[in-house]
Formats: sequence, structure tokens, C-alpha cells
Amino acid sequence: MDYNDPRLVYVEPSVINIYGRRLVENFYKFQGKNIRFVENTTTKTLEYGRKLCSGRECLPMMAIAGAVLKDINENRREDEITIYRLALEQSGPCQNGGWPALWEIFAKELKIENTIFSGTLYKNKNYMGLSLEIYETQVLLYMIGHFITEVKNALYIVARNPNKAIEIFEKRTDELILKVKDRKKTLKQGLKEWAREISKIPLDAKVEDAPKILIIGGLNLLFTYYP
Repeated sequence: MDYNDPRLVYVEPSVINIYGRRLVENFYKFQGKNIRFVENTTTKTLEYGRKLCSGRECLPMMAIAGAVLKDINENRREDEITIYRLALEQSGPCQNGGWPALWEIFAKELKIENTIFSGTLYKNKNYMGLSLEIYETQVLLYMIGHFITEVKNALYIVARNPNKAIEIFEKRTDELILKVKDRKKTLKQGLKEWAREISKIPLDAKVEDAPKILIIGGLNLLFTYYP
């Protein structure tokens, strides 16, 4: 398989934070790679999932199964070489242990060519044509996306003028996303400039003094994200 084939597209079947997604999309563009993300989980996603699941599986499994099937039906090009990525491929007694069986069913039932299911980015698989640096940068950008979201949520509460604050926030965040070409210089410099501009937004209170609600979800919350 030629990982430099322009028809090759990496697909993330797990729903990703919007800012992390945009950061990674732009980063991949500068790396000369194609990546596509699924949309937020909806009832339509789960309806797709029911076509291959019994309905007794956990929500994340049905959501990801549905997201992959939906992408195949609605987004995948006929000449496309597609790698559907997922970090979980282990066997075990919990719901996560069902992933290998799910991908086997996909491959057998769908009978589509030039498609890899559960294309995990491990060293023994040569990172599926990428590199350790690209993989690590992608994970880092996902994390940064979550922090950016936290900043946005905080501005809704503590900004003197929330509407104006969000307008500034979105503008500066757009600028940051377009600057990120690599993990080192452009990311670090972009974050410094972004933080400096965001810190100029007038506040009515300090984040430290504002009431907080801590929401904790298990591992599988990662794979549904606002279902």
C-alpha cells in the first residue's frame, strides 16, 4: 500500500472537540495528508449503527459503528483509499473488547475495497503511513482543543460583555488555527499570541472566584462527545 497515494484519507470515527478537530485538519493539510472527521452523534448516527449492531451494545460502540457506516454511505468517494482509525482494538470482557468483532463484521458485510478498519497508529504498523511526531502532535492538538473550549466556557461566565468576548475569542482562535503548521515553532508562537490577546478581554470576575461544576465521564465519554 502506498501511503503517499493522494486518494488516501484518514477518518476519525470518534467525535472530536471542534477546536481540536480544526487544529488537526489544518496541521494535516500542511503535512500533505487528508483527514476527515465524523459529525456529532445524532439519532441518525445511531440508526446507522443499528444496521450492524443488535442494540444491546454500549452507546459508544453503536455510535462509532453508525458513524463509520454513515461516512461510507454519505462521504466516502468510490476511488478513495480509507483508513478508519480507532485506538481500541483489544479483546476483553468489557464492551471495549467487542471492537475486533465489530470490524470483522464490517469487513465481511460491507464488502468494500481499499478500506482498513481499526487502523491504529502503532509503531509496529508504521503509524499507518504517518510518523510518531505527527501522531503525538495530533494528540497534543486534541488536548489543546479541549483547553480552548474551557476558555470559551469561562468567558461566557466572567467576561464583562460575553457576546463581544466570544466574538474576539473566535477571531483570535481562527488566527491560531491557521498558523499551526508544526508542533514546535508555529504552535508555541501561535499559542503565546493567542493567550496574550485573549488576556486583554475585560472581565467582571476572576475564573478562580467563579462557581464551578465538575463533570466527570468514563473513558467511553471520549467516543460519544455530546451524543
